[in-house]
Amino acid sequence: MIRLIVWASLMALACCAWCDEPFRNHRYDSWKVLEMPEDAIVFVGNSITDMHPWAEAFGNDKRIVNRGNSGALSSEVVEHMDCWLEGKPSKVFLMIGTNDLGSGLPVEHVVENIRKVAERVRAESPETMLYLESILPAKDQKARTMETIAQANEGIRQIADEYENTEYVDLFALLMGVVEDKGTSFDQLHLTAAGYRVWCEAIAPLVGLEHCYGNDVVERMAWGNLYGSDAMRATYFSVLGYDEGDILFFGDEMVKNGEWNELLQNPRIKNRGTGWGYGGSLEKMAQMAEVTLGESAPQASKICLYAGAQDVASERKLKVVEHDYRAIVERLLRYSKSEVVLVGLMPRTGDNARERQFNKWLKRYSEKNARLKYIDLYQLLTEKDGTIKQGYVKDNYLYGQGYIVLAEALRSCLEK
Repeated sequence: MIRLIVWASLMALACCAWCDEPFRNHRYDSWKVLEMPEDAIVFVGNSITDMHPWAEAFGNDKRIVNRGNSGALSSEVVEHMDCWLEGKPSKVFLMIGTNDLGSGLPVEHVVENIRKVAERVRAESPETMLYLESILPAKDQKARTMETIAQANEGIRQIADEYENTEYVDLFALLMGVVEDKGTSFDQLHLTAAGYRVWCEAIAPLVGLEHCYGNDVVERMAWGNLYGSDAMRATYFSVLGYDEGDILFFGDEMVKNGEWNELLQNPRIKNRGTGWGYGGSLEKMAQMAEVTLGESAPQASKICLYAGAQDVASERKLKVVEHDYRAIVERLLRYSKSEVVLVGLMPRTGDNARERQFNKWLKRYSEKNARLKYIDLYQLLTEKDGTIKQGYVKDNYLYGQGYIVLAEALRSCLEK
């Protein structure tokens, strides 16, 4: 079974490679509207950092923020440091370089950019403790081999030795299971819950908090019928779970990319969005809900859902899409103490006739049940003439100002 998931993961990653740059750009923009918490503990890196719910893994501590981005290169970390460095964080955990090597860039390029990060942190926030984490073992790709990864890690270690308040964190040997098919990865690159447990165990003394992964992660983690990044994300949620009274937010990559705890200043919001790349099918979201909720999950105070963008943009009949959407909502209603908040689809570049039609149905559907609340995101993001508000949506992705608008709309629902 795991070998089948490995194959599907590799195929999925290859198919979505084209969308990485627009995805990365919208995630970088979403950070610009966020304020760093006091004494922030920041996790910086690529998808291996981005995919994981770090705050949840360390007890929902509000100081912990995620600044990982799928597909990120070391040069992009240098370029986008302002979003986390200006807040003078107390600690920064940086892991970067596997995508550089996987793209054919040399070891020296990675090491030089990490040096730039260290120099700027030391110059602008000298009290910040900077932890330079080793690049993890990964499948061979272009300049990325176990040998070049080891060479890069030695260069990173030397940088840590040269600067004050800078420490090297060697995770390479601890996570050799990534390439040894031992349940810590489905694609020899990204991590399952079992892999993140190893990581969290190693850095917990440095974070200064206990992690929430038990010793039985391998036995407990589940991924439903998902594959690729979605399957690996599902393993975290199947193990970490949630508490009664929490607020769950299900959806596609738009939901996944929203740092809702920061946007709404509420550590009880649990982000259950799928993986990266545009959209995310209703089938994926149904499986993510199944893994998250299980058979005897606690009652959430409220549940939010943003779903259907990929299905509506496809050639599927809208009646079929509506049927599949309704099935997800009926499942979620059983696990919410009060409302399920349904967020209408945002506008895309080009013709939005199907999105508008689906949103009209969604509004009518929500009005038939007192426990459903509808948010018209489409209207919030468009001018009176129907054009998309400048800077809110680009390349079909929600940008920072769009996240602010949606967060405020959600706040009015969640605080009632």
